[in-house]
Order: sequence, then C-alpha cells, then structure tokens
Amino acid sequence: MQISLLFVIFGISVAGRNRSVNEYLPTGRVRTSDYKIDYLPDAIVKLSTDKVLVYLKPIIGFYSSDHQPTMCWKGSGYEFRKLETVMLDGQEIYTSSLEKAHDKLYTAWWYDNGSLQSISQLTWRWDSFSNNRPWVLVNVTAGSERELFNQIRLIKRLHAVRMLLKAGEGGAADAAFSIIFRLWNVHGSTIKILRRSRSGRTDLFRTIPWSNLSRSPTRTISED
Repeated sequence: MQISLLFVIFGISVAGRNRSVNEYLPTGRVRTSDYKIDYLPDAIVKLSTDKVLVYLKPIIGFYSSDHQPTMCWKGSGYEFRKLETVMLDGQEIYTSSLEKAHDKLYTAWWYDNGSLQSISQLTWRWDSFSNNRPWVLVNVTAGSERELFNQIRLIKRLHAVRMLLKAGEGGAADAAFSIIFRLWNVHGSTIKILRRSRSGRTDLFRTIPWSNLSRSPTRTISED
C-alpha cells in the first residue's frame, strides 16, 4: 500500500497540489432471487445463502480505507491462517482460512469496479484517482475451499458489483461530495484531505497514515 500511495502522490503532484474528485456513495440495487440481500450502513451490501456469505463493500475514494477482511473478521473473533494469492480462472484473488475454536471457514476477496478486477492496491487506487471511478471490495466466505471457488464463480456471473454501482440513467454512482486534496507532511507519512460539501462548506475530512501491504506467491486454480 505504501508504494501504491507513492504513485498516487506523484500523480497528484504532477496534476497540481489541489485536485477535485468525487467521493462515491453507490445507490444501485443488487437484484437476484438467489440470495438473501441486506443493505447495511456505509452502503455495504450483504448477500447470503446457507452455503455462502458475500459482502460488497464500496470504497468511497482512492485515499479511503478498503474494509480489509483481515481486520473485519478478526473483529468477529476469527484468526487468519494460510493467507495467499490464488489465480482462479485467470483472475488473481486473495484467499485465507478462518478459524475460531472448532469453527473453520474459507474466505476470498478482491477489488472490483464492475469491469475491472484486481488485488493490487496500486491498480484500484490509481484508477479511482485518475478516472474518478468507484471501486468495491468483494469478500466471499464459504464452508470449504471447493465451495468457496464455486460461489466466487456464481457471484461473478451475477455481476453484482455492476448492479450496485449502476445508479440513474447515466449508469454511474452518485457523487456524495466534491473532495479537494492537499498534501502535508509527505515525508512524515501522512496525507491530509479537505472535504467540500455541495453547500460549499470546507473542513478537514481525514488524516491518513501510510501502512504496509505484503503479498505472498500466487496459487493457480482452474475450473473442474
């Protein structure tokens, strides 16, 4: 993530110290009878059956926290085991097993903007910054690794992210705010962001620390 932010910061410097972009809040709806659908705070969508649990977690801007499952599942008491990257049908995804007492689950996640999928922080952050496009973190969890991969294929065929990000006749997510970006203390590893609302009011929105993101070798899975 640190390297990704360096590239984004370089892009901001080239474009100018101030840049106005959109902060996205998806208003689309996922329409399917195959899952129970719950709409949660922060525009998160939960899809579930007796075999799978899927979270669609919108990321409001390139600078934003991306709802990492490694943090969210730990908050529910699970421990991550065997975190790795897997190539599933030509798409790279993160996978891990989750363990809590005698309970064991298998989970996977990636970033998706409806047409492009990636696990690269650089890819989604740069695309979000340079093209003003919203991204979603997709997290799929099942009771076995085999079922996990089957459910990933099903959720991809549903095009749930595309439905979520489609809002209105223009087909794009509605912008909740206009954001002005300024950089301070770059060498001190912080980025400060100002937010300007539609009413014209400007205030300090967020101060972001840098963090590290490590990757492991990729395992390839082909469809049976």
